[in-house]
Amino acid sequence: MAKKEMTEEQAELFRELTKLSKRANQRLVRLERTFGKDTWASRKLKNRLDIEPLQAWTKTGRATIKATNQFLNSQTSTVGGIKKVREKQIKNISKALGTEEVDLTYEDAETLYRMFEDTDFTFFVPQYLSASEFWAEVESAKEQNSDINDFTNSIRKYIEFGNDLDMLVRIRAIYEKYVK
Repeated sequence: MAKKEMTEEQAELFRELTKLSKRANQRLVRLERTFGKDTWASRKLKNRLDIEPLQAWTKTGRATIKATNQFLNSQTSTVGGIKKVREKQIKNISKALGTEEVDLTYEDAETLYRMFEDTDFTFFVPQYLSASEFWAEVESAKEQNSDINDFTNSIRKYIEFGNDLDMLVRIRAIYEKYVK
């Protein structure tokens, strides 16, 4: 059985993707050396490419190339770009939480960034308590080395949920992700 030959258009798309992938991988290595494996931009690229079957081209010939180009053109795909965005994000998060006088570390900002994307967190905020109240409870639980029961009781100050299993599961998930 003979190998399927590529059309000229497919070969061009393959060459373009190969070139873009090489640039993207070089940039990812630079970011990993500076910030570790899981930066905002690399996470976004990974999420986009996880959706698409990773082939040299898609049926339209553009989806994978588009995602790679978006990554390469993103400000957060460079070390300098991440530093600028990080400073801006920390200021914005501090302002939103009302903690402008407290210097947030990059780790705190990254945790908060992940929390704002987390459905367990967004289930509580802003429906039951504000983001700043929630963050204060998480920080307090960390400082006091609270166990799950202490953390659950601190959330009960804001919400009366009795034995609601869904609520307890969400509180446990938040404890495991952000307090422990």
